[in-house]
Amino acid sequence: MSEKTPAIQVEGLTVKAGEKYLLKDIGFELYSGDVLGLIGETGSGKTVLIDAIGRNTAPGLSMKADKLCCFIDGKETDLLQKKEEELAATVWGKKMTFILSNARSRFSPIMTVGEQFINILKSNQDMTDKQAAQKVQEMFSLVQMPDPKQNMNNYPHELSGGMIQRVEIAIALAMSPKFLLADEPTMGLDVTVQRQILDLMDGLFKKSSSSVILATRDLGIAANYCNKVLVLYNGEIVEFSDVHSFFENPRHPYSRYLLEIAFVSNDKDPKAKQRVFRSQKDKGMNGCFCSGSCERAQEECLTKHPQIHLFSDGSFVRCGRY
Repeated sequence: MSEKTPAIQVEGLTVKAGEKYLLKDIGFELYSGDVLGLIGETGSGKTVLIDAIGRNTAPGLSMKADKLCCFIDGKETDLLQKKEEELAATVWGKKMTFILSNARSRFSPIMTVGEQFINILKSNQDMTDKQAAQKVQEMFSLVQMPDPKQNMNNYPHELSGGMIQRVEIAIALAMSPKFLLADEPTMGLDVTVQRQILDLMDGLFKKSSSSVILATRDLGIAANYCNKVLVLYNGEIVEFSDVHSFFENPRHPYSRYLLEIAFVSNDKDPKAKQRVFRSQKDKGMNGCFCSGSCERAQEECLTKHPQIHLFSDGSFVRCGRY
């Protein structure tokens, strides 16, 4: 384990909807400059984890953790102990920003996107109206927004999904955050614009040594823009490692499955993209969900839920065969 002070620490994080676990015993550390790729299929818990770390869980969900903190200006900030008003005043926007996949839901329908962007800038930075308006145009240009000046005067419903997503990204980048929590940030954008914006984000955050958590179903994005990977399945971490180890030698059977369906050639295996991972949980099994498809599975894997195995480099895997 590194002797450096982590930028983000998560221990024992659990989120439930009634009696159903959405996240269970999540724990990891990130350091300044880390970009963590959250990987998993739809329903794995990526969005819930992004929301929970930012203390932004949906109404009706219960959350607890042994530790949930970040380090701001060298001081530990216990996110669990802060009330919503304190988070809004000292953390959200100023130090930690979000990019959500359903960006349109964050905007008021009765104000233009320019007015809302200006208000956010003025509430977080010492700016005049003129300075804030100029900053909006600059940020719109950076995220490839067509006709920035005109689109400032549009209402959210007048913008396409891709354009409203660019507004969301522009706001997040304008805050120059130390922590960015991004849930499928470039969803809805065409491939060319997606790459331009990811390159822009990569350059800005490397320059500022910000810590980023990036939820994505696109393993190509994880490979090119992340230095660490966390794989989720059914609300649990199954693997955490550096990005090179993950792509070169994934330790968990589910990780290997995700890589196979992401990168296998359709010419060599036309049915690969339609392959579905069959969890043993679907059959009422109590053991490892991979036991039915893992070549290393033994009898105990069918009955005993696997625990985390920690490696000397700080990576870990949820598997009883290590």
